Amino acid sequence: MPRILGICNPFLDRCAVVDEAFLQKHDLKKDDTKNETEKEPVERTWKALNPKADAWTLGGSGTNVMKTLARLGHECRVHGKVGKDAFDVEKRLVDIGIAPMFSKASIETGVVNCFVTPDKKRTMHTYLGSALELRQEDITSEAFQAASHAHFEGYLVYYGETLETCVSYAKKAETTTSFDLASLSVVEQFKPKLEKNVPQMDYVFGNLEEIKAYTGTEMQKSVELFQEKQTIIATDGKNGCWVKNKGEHEALHYDVSPVPNVIDTTGAGDIFAGAYLSAALLGDDVTKCVRKAHLAAGKIIQHIGADMPNEQWKQLKELTEKI
Repeated sequence: MPRILGICNPFLDRCAVVDEAFLQKHDLKKDDTKNETEKEPVERTWKALNPKADAWTLGGSGTNVMKTLARLGHECRVHGKVGKDAFDVEKRLVDIGIAPMFSKASIETGVVNCFVTPDKKRTMHTYLGSALELRQEDITSEAFQAASHAHFEGYLVYYGETLETCVSYAKKAETTTSFDLASLSVVEQFKPKLEKNVPQMDYVFGNLEEIKAYTGTEMQKSVELFQEKQTIIATDGKNGCWVKNKGEHEALHYDVSPVPNVIDTTGAGDIFAGAYLSAALLGDDVTKCVRKAHLAAGKIIQHIGADMPNEQWKQLKELTEKI
């Protein structure tokens, strides 16, 4: 079984259903992420809902990918920054089989408001919190020596030369790598940095809009801009996904069966990526990888937030093993 290292920062997610007028009032772009370096704006949008209580789940883009990999039976570690607050992030990770390797920040763990509109789209308003203090000095080369695969969340572009340091350590350790483009705003804001680092990744994940923004062209043409050795996976919601497999020169489209009772698309791309990676690292062909990834994403969108009850995760593992 592959030993997987995730370079990512955990966040505390809280979800609520809102209308589009609410998003407009608070200057939030639907189906995208707005990041804040101060907590007050994020607290203000949450309190505008007059919530009776906060119901937290453990989130963060890379953390969601690693949660999925661990739930599907992989040996996982996470390396990043966590806040010095009362919420026991590390215990929650250990409970699902992930070994935490965090350095502690001087401020609290980041918070994500996950706003879900009636069309089931999710919009994130994020206080970066402890992630703001992540620097390349927090990442150790030893962590990579013990891994066979390393997954990097796209939000690492915010933290100085952290992504470049991670790529360098992965190369020296000869681990395979994967990268998630994170969000449209990340691609638009950090395109030069991405163009430097993305070509060095073995697997690149993004939704179709993010891939188009990164390459500046349609999916079928964009594959020419990636390395032949890379596998590129572009999700397209209910329309399925596109995959350019390693060694191939064209992207193939894969349909997905309709999912009944869609409640919330929060985390769907992360859980898709985790399930795809799980299958790929075990040697499954692309068709099986896609089937397992679609199954996992289909399960998570029937729940509020990027998590499910333990029994649902166990059921997902059993179902993927039968594919």
